[in-house]
Order: sequence, then structure tokens, then C-alpha cells
Amino acid sequence: MSLPTWMNLLVAGSLAGGATIAIVRAVISRKSVKKKMKEEVFAKEVSAVEFEALRIECDQLGKPLVLLFHADWCRACNLLWPIYHKVASELASRAEFVTIDVDAQRPLARAMKCGSLPGIYVLKGPGNAVDISNGFMREEQLKQFLENAFSL
Repeated sequence: MSLPTWMNLLVAGSLAGGATIAIVRAVISRKSVKKKMKEEVFAKEVSAVEFEALRIECDQLGKPLVLLFHADWCRACNLLWPIYHKVASELASRAEFVTIDVDAQRPLARAMKCGSLPGIYVLKGPGNAVDISNGFMREEQLKQFLENAFSL
């Protein structure tokens, strides 16, 4: 349904309250997916196989690996998404930034013991988690968290 069509139905009052909410959620989620796709330049989505290869590469280079565990249905994840990508673009020279969808990569999320979303893990050295943060953070908090983790 195009945007004007569903808006006309809303104005005409032919949609019930539940249907209206479902349509609005669908339009919003479609926009958020498009927004995520544009921002993935700085922190790409990885699979379990890509994660293992990247982890080995970062270990060899001595570069920290920063993981964002997220889900499309998680409100805090959607709020953190643009902040994470902005910080990733600023700190790309100091660490490798990736995102992992817990719904698509359940075994990897379980192996990393990801219990709460959004989850940010900093891996340094032989692939061990140096620091873990769960929940939403403002940009300044995220930068401070990463600075502390990088200095360990």
C-alpha cells in the first residue's frame, strides 16, 4: 500500500485502530531498515563465519574488535544504531566495528553469551571479551566506554 493510499483510508475512517497501528509500524520499520542499510558502511553486518575470520585477523593485527549485538524488534537497538555507526566512523582507525543480528546468528549470540540487547562487546587480544556493555548509551557514554576498553 502506498503512503497516500493508507493515509486516505485513515482520513476516511475505514480502518480499525489495530489495523492503523499495524500499518504505521510497517511503514516505520521499513524506513528504519533503509536507514540501517545506508549506515552499514562503517560497521558491516557479519555472519558467524565472517566473524571468526575477522576475529583471527584482528588478533594478528593487534586491533580491537567491537561487536554490536542487535535485533530489529529491539527499540533500544534501533536508538543506538545511528550512534554506534557515527562512533564507528570516528574510531575506525583504532578498531574494527561490526554488527551481529541475534535473530539471524543465534548460535554466535549464544556462544558469546549475549544476554541483553543491545550488547556491545570489545574483543582484544586472543578473542577474549575485554569489556561488555548492555543497553542504550548516549554518544558520549559510548565513546567513554570504548576509550576505557581500548586502554585495558
